[in-house]
Amino acid sequence: MTVMYADIHEVAQQYLDDIESGTAGFYSREPSEVVAVAEPVERVVITRDEYPQYLAGIKPSGRPVWTHCIRLAASYDYLSSRALAVLERMEVYGIPVETMPATWFSNYQGA
Repeated sequence: MTVMYADIHEVAQQYLDDIESGTAGFYSREPSEVVAVAEPVERVVITRDEYPQYLAGIKPSGRPVWTHCIRLAASYDYLSSRALAVLERMEVYGIPVETMPATWFSNYQGA
């Protein structure tokens, strides 16, 4: 069945009616088992909310260098001493950051 854009309100109402009546079998209020869909993360890049958002590296002076391109982002072994040192430096500077899985083309910085 193809749903046209004009029918979206009707489909949404039917969905809500099915949930309310309990006939939506795919909807469950019981917690489901968590299933891992990926291998454990081995390499990470450090990101922040503002742009440029990817950490490219740290200058000899200790100042972080940011980039818009994930290809230039430094990647680190997950929870390595080097990655932890960078995260500590971001905390010292008061820069809120997160880690995310590195892509195959991100810049390898060595352990």
